[in-house]
Amino acid sequence: MPARPRDDLMRPVRKAAVVLSSDGPCTGHQRHLPLAVGALPLTTLCSSSEQLFTQIFGVGVRTADQWYQEGLRTLDDLREQPQRLTKQQKAGLQHYQDLSALILRSEVEALQQVVEAAVGQVLPGATVTLAGGFRRGKLQGHDVDFLITHPQEGLEAGLLPSVICCLEKQGLVLYHQHQRGQQGDPTHLAQKPHAMDAFEMSLCIFRLPRPPEAAVGGPREPCPPWKAVRVDLVVTPISQFPFALLGWTGSKHFERELRRFSRKERGLWLNSHGLFDSEQKMPFHVASEEDIFGLLGLEYLPPEQRNA
Repeated sequence: MPARPRDDLMRPVRKAAVVLSSDGPCTGHQRHLPLAVGALPLTTLCSSSEQLFTQIFGVGVRTADQWYQEGLRTLDDLREQPQRLTKQQKAGLQHYQDLSALILRSEVEALQQVVEAAVGQVLPGATVTLAGGFRRGKLQGHDVDFLITHPQEGLEAGLLPSVICCLEKQGLVLYHQHQRGQQGDPTHLAQKPHAMDAFEMSLCIFRLPRPPEAAVGGPREPCPPWKAVRVDLVVTPISQFPFALLGWTGSKHFERELRRFSRKERGLWLNSHGLFDSEQKMPFHVASEEDIFGLLGLEYLPPEQRNA
């Protein structure tokens, strides 16, 4: 059966469907899994102030609600009480205006060139792959995700501190928070429902130079020479790369439904580290996203059709 048209999948408050095989990839029996498009958020914030606070890098719903209950209402209220803020939140507040602005695809391409150059200098042969909404074909967004790997398993371990150091020497890093990867048996990681955080990663704010011809506001209000942008760098072993690419491409709702189907209909645990058979106590080895869909008995959907 041919893939559903992209336009149909992107219509809001409709139900899209992924074609699923009931009995695995070798049979002709198929059915559809409904995917709610445009679903409501799990948590609804009760005030505009709380919504404002959650737009700050590093601030979640719980923190926003706590600040509101304590009488804080504006960004200026936060600036007057810096002792309340973590280092990450201070960076998010400092660069709030830039981080609230949309990142354009042309800017993403410039960022990827910068990251690829730094990664290539530190570890020749390593690759940098764009993920997130931009991989799904979006023309703009609020942050950028890059996955980094190397064809030789293990060489990628501990890569990010050197990459960040290289970028810092160029004056491109405004903030970063490094998280070491969790070493362990992939079969153990594969059973965790939210194992994305087990990868080595750096949550960053980069200083992106603006092109000389960019001018916002006219000659009386020259455009600043750079723009702060949110970038996540994620390092994955090559054996886990297809699963990481699938997970970090999203959308969140698509991934949630895909993992639910894997667990409920196939009895398999799926996350960004692997696909795991809990009965056989073994992981599946794949070389691509297409292999993962095939193991689940699903028709492959390209990234552009995952905007559920």
